[in-house]
Amino acid sequence: MPVPYPKPIKKEKVKDPYYWSNLRSKSLKKKMVANKPNQDKLDLWYRKIYDMAGGVCAESGRKVSFSNMCCAHLLPKSKYGYFKFDLRNGILLSREYHAILDKGTASQRRSLKVWEYVCLQRQLLLSEVGLEFDEDYWANMSV
Repeated sequence: MPVPYPKPIKKEKVKDPYYWSNLRSKSLKKKMVANKPNQDKLDLWYRKIYDMAGGVCAESGRKVSFSNMCCAHLLPKSKYGYFKFDLRNGILLSREYHAILDKGTASQRRSLKVWEYVCLQRQLLLSEVGLEFDEDYWANMSV
């Protein structure tokens, strides 16, 4: 008598908890839908900053592959939301220099070739809304 082949074991599909159809919370879905227009605007902002700079890092002069991390906001999005999508509030930097601009020490930031430009641009943007610019504050600030 021949031995029957065992039935193949079915693998259960693992659901990605972040995939749209797998979200269980209706409030989270609503929140994602509400934020989508802003995310689309931000993605467009990143692309425009990249294209305006020709894909070249302002600090090193090297070609940078496109990602959201290569576009730095000069004024933080969280604190200065009204400049979030302003093209004057952006600069193309490689990830390394973006990290220094956001989280580096004061001496690291001041050693950047683009530091003077960053300070002048911040001063210009802040003066539009009547705020003072303090270079020491920005050099020591952590985003």
